[in-house]
Amino acid sequence: MKTNTFLFRLCMGCAMLWTGVAQAADPMYPVAAIPAALKENAYAVIRDHETFFDVKSRGEAVYRVHYAVTVLDKRAKDYATVVVNYDKLMRFKSLSGTLYDAEGKVVERLKKSDIRDFSAFDGFSLYSDNRIKVAEFQREQYPYTVEFEYEWDWRATLFYPEWAPQDEENLAIEKARLVISMPSGMTLRYHENVPQPTDRTGGEAGDPTSPLTRKVETQDGKHVHTWTLQDLSPVKREPFSGSFEQYVPIVRTAPVEFEVDGYAGDASTWASFGQWSNVLNEGRDQLPAATEAQVKALVEGTDDPYEKIRRVYEFMQGKTRYVSIQLGIGGWQPFPASEVDAKGYGDCKALSNYTKALLRAAGITSYYTLIAAGADETDMLVDFPSRQFNHVVLCVPLAADTVWLECTSQSNPMGYAGRFTGDRHALMITPEGGKVVHTPVYDAQSNRLSRTAEVQLQASGHATAHIKTVYTGLQQDSYHRVIHGETHDEQRKWLYKRIDIPSFEINNFSFEEHKARIPEVTEALDLTVRNCAASSGKRLFLKPNLMNRFDMRLETKSERRGDVFLSMSFLDADTIRYRLPEGYKVEFLGEGAQFQSAFGRYQVDVSQEGDQIVYMRTLEMKKGQYPATRYKEFAEFCKNVSKADQLQLVLVATE
Repeated sequence: MKTNTFLFRLCMGCAMLWTGVAQAADPMYPVAAIPAALKENAYAVIRDHETFFDVKSRGEAVYRVHYAVTVLDKRAKDYATVVVNYDKLMRFKSLSGTLYDAEGKVVERLKKSDIRDFSAFDGFSLYSDNRIKVAEFQREQYPYTVEFEYEWDWRATLFYPEWAPQDEENLAIEKARLVISMPSGMTLRYHENVPQPTDRTGGEAGDPTSPLTRKVETQDGKHVHTWTLQDLSPVKREPFSGSFEQYVPIVRTAPVEFEVDGYAGDASTWASFGQWSNVLNEGRDQLPAATEAQVKALVEGTDDPYEKIRRVYEFMQGKTRYVSIQLGIGGWQPFPASEVDAKGYGDCKALSNYTKALLRAAGITSYYTLIAAGADETDMLVDFPSRQFNHVVLCVPLAADTVWLECTSQSNPMGYAGRFTGDRHALMITPEGGKVVHTPVYDAQSNRLSRTAEVQLQASGHATAHIKTVYTGLQQDSYHRVIHGETHDEQRKWLYKRIDIPSFEINNFSFEEHKARIPEVTEALDLTVRNCAASSGKRLFLKPNLMNRFDMRLETKSERRGDVFLSMSFLDADTIRYRLPEGYKVEFLGEGAQFQSAFGRYQVDVSQEGDQIVYMRTLEMKKGQYPATRYKEFAEFCKNVSKADQLQLVLVATE
C-alpha cells in the first residue's frame, strides 16, 4: 500500500492546523535539503506527512490528509499518482496537488480537469457504490517532489486511522504527524507498535530511544492526541522476517462508541463489538419453508453431524456462487438468506449467513465469524478490539471437534481452511457477543509431499521419468486452484514453470483430487529429461535429487535485527529409483546424511539394488517464530541441507 492511496487501512500522518498546498513563490522541498542519511538506499523520501482526524460526534468525523514526497528515481514513480476512495459513508470534499522540480520550484498544479472520477470496479463486485478520484503528474526528470492533499466527511466512525507512514522498503521519512481530536466525553483507544532503532523489536512512544513521540493536549474543549515521527531511514526487510510491521512504527486507533450508517455500537470489548454485528444480522437468517423442508429431507437417514454438515455444505456450493456486493453498510451487513436462496449468489457475509440458516434447518448450530483472510494477512491483535477483518467464514463447534466452512468456494472440501484463513485468530459472533477463537493449525504431517519416481537413464545422460506425487494440506493449495481455474493447456504451461528440472518435456500429466478435511492432490507425470546425468568420456555424473533441491545460502555477516519467521510446517519425502543404462556400473555411490535442529530435520540415504540406485530424502521444516539470536543456527541448517542436496554419484561404462 502506497501512501498516495487511501484504503480502509490508513497509512498517513497529520497536522492540527490545515495548511493547504503551498502558494508561496519561495522554493518548497528542495532535494538538496534532504539529509544524506535519508537518501541512502531510498527510492523516495516523505518530506512532510500530516493527517488530521477530527471526531465531531459518535457518527461523524472530518478526515484531512496532506503529504509531500520526493521521488528520487523511476522505481518510486507511483508516488506521482494519487487515488482517493469515497462512497456515501466517506463523502469526498476536495483534492489538490502540486509538482516541484529538484530545486523546489513549482512546475505544475492540478486542475479540476486533471482529476478523473471512476467507479471503483474491482472485477468481481456485482454492486458497489465505491468510487475513486485519480490524478497524476507526468515527469521523467528525476528527482522531483509531489504534494497532495484531500479531505472527506466521514460517516463511518468504526474506521479510525491505522497509521504506518513508513509502509515500504526503500522509503525514508523526514517528518510525519498523526493528530486525532476527540470531543469531551468520548474516548480514543490506541495500540502502538514502536520498533527500536537498534533491535527493532518493539517499545513505547516516549521511550528516549523511540522514533515515535506522543502527547495529549486540551484545545477548545477537545482532547487532541498527537503522534510524531522524524528522520526515519529506509528499512531493509530481512530474509524470513515475517511481516514488515515488525520493523516500522505503527499506530492503530479505535473508538469506544461508534456509528455506521445509523447502526450504533461499542468497540471497547470483543463481546460488545460482536453484539453490534448481531444487530446488523438480526432477522436476516430466515429461509423459505420449501427450502427448510428440502434441507431436512437432505439430511434424513443420518445422525452423524459431520455427514449432515457435508451434505448441507455441498448443497450450498451447488446452489450458489460468490459475488461481491459493496453498498453502504453492505460492507458489514449480509443480504437476507431468503434473497440468497432466491437469487443463488452472495458475498462472503451473505453466503455464510445463508449456510448458517441451512445448517440450523438441519439441526446444526453454527456461528458467523469475522476474520482477516489472506495468505499473507497479519493476525488480528487479540488485545485491541477494533475493526480488523476483511472476510466472513462459518464456525461449526461440535462436541469433539470444530468444523470451519469457507462459504465463498464452490470447490473447497468441507472443513478445510487452508492458507487463506488457517492458523489465525477470528471473532466468532455468538448470541452473547464476540468471542475470540483460533482457526485450524496445519502441522508437518498435514502438509506433505510424498513422491515416488522411476527413472530410466540412458548412456547419453538423457532419461525418461514416471513420477507420482501426492500433495496434502497447504502443499496442495496451488494445485487445487489450477485444477479448478485453468484449462488443460494452461495447466501444462503452469507445470513447465513449476517443475524444478533444468531441461525436460512433459509427455503426459494428470491430476486426481481427493476431498477431505486434509485434502489431497495426486499428480502423475511422464517426462523426458534431457541431460539428467552429465556425460564425460565413459562416465556419467548424476545428482539423484531430481526435482526437490533446496538451494538457499543465507548471508550471516551482518547482525540480525528481527526474529526469524518460518511460515509453514511441511514434510517432503522423495523416493527415486534410477535404472542404470546397460553396460554401466556404479563407480562412486556417495554417502547419506542426517541432521536436525530446532527448525527441522533432514535425512538422505542412497543405496544400490541390482541395476537400480535408490535415493531417499526426507526434509521436515517446523513453523515458528525464532529469536534473532538463532538466525546463524538457521542459516547453518539451510546450508547443510543445500550441500546435502547436491550429492553426486558417478557411473562408469564397463566396456
